[in-house]
Amino acid sequence: MTSSLKKVLHNEVLLYALWRIEQCSGDFLETSTLTPSTLKNIHSLVSELLTELRPEAVRLVDSFALPDFCLRSAIGSYDGDVYRRLFEWAKKAPLNKHEVTPGYHKYLRPLLNAKL
Repeated sequence: MTSSLKKVLHNEVLLYALWRIEQCSGDFLETSTLTPSTLKNIHSLVSELLTELRPEAVRLVDSFALPDFCLRSAIGSYDGDVYRRLFEWAKKAPLNKHEVTPGYHKYLRPLLNAKL
């Protein structure tokens, strides 16, 4: 294992541990296990780790070998055909089923045509 891989995996484990602490921060505060300032530092560390791991994100996700249908991501698909897929997803979105949303004629049109 290369040193760069060890660092990425270490940061990933650290990120998960700190994220879990953040998720249960109320318990840690209630039992005085951690102080508010410590939790603030943990939050800062999580942000730093996310920034550091961001360039590795695609490789980390790819390492799990999850098929595209599990990820359900328009921009994270294996074939890289992002724009066609985004356009297809947008056409299928519920807000784009009608040329004009049904509430337009009932609520907005009267307001737009009203003489104020």
